[in-house]
Amino acid sequence: MGGEFSSVPNIDTEFAPGGSYLGAWGGCWAGVNTWTDLGFALAEVTGDPLLVSTGSLALGSVNHVNLTNANPSALAGLFMSFSSTPTPFAGGTLVPVPWLDPIILTLPPFGSLPLSYTVTDCLPPGIPLYMQWIISDGAAISGFALSNAIVGTTP
Repeated sequence: MGGEFSSVPNIDTEFAPGGSYLGAWGGCWAGVNTWTDLGFALAEVTGDPLLVSTGSLALGSVNHVNLTNANPSALAGLFMSFSSTPTPFAGGTLVPVPWLDPIILTLPPFGSLPLSYTVTDCLPPGIPLYMQWIISDGAAISGFALSNAIVGTTP
């Protein structure tokens, strides 16, 4: 027997509740990419910084978050949130608001940054995770560029 289960029936009351003849129930499913591009990029001199993510947000899954076409060697912050209240910022729109503690770092000299992480906590199904980069750029509107915003949803 296989598939995705939201509960495990008790099929033999002699054993502990929860499906005495089923081998295992893993909870989170790692089989699909759950990321969607929401737009909202604010261009810099070289165009829109692009944020792309792959992975499922399931327990144990590896997710990749890649930023390209950003201002080389710039100070940047990856903003994340479990909710979205799009808010005006530097002439554009910041989507992950209110945000968690941002990841602040200096971008590499080629303007691209690949990040990878493994999901270590299983969140309930249907929880969104919003992400968007803010990148310092003296030549951009108000001195900042924004990547597109993305959202992933837990399976």
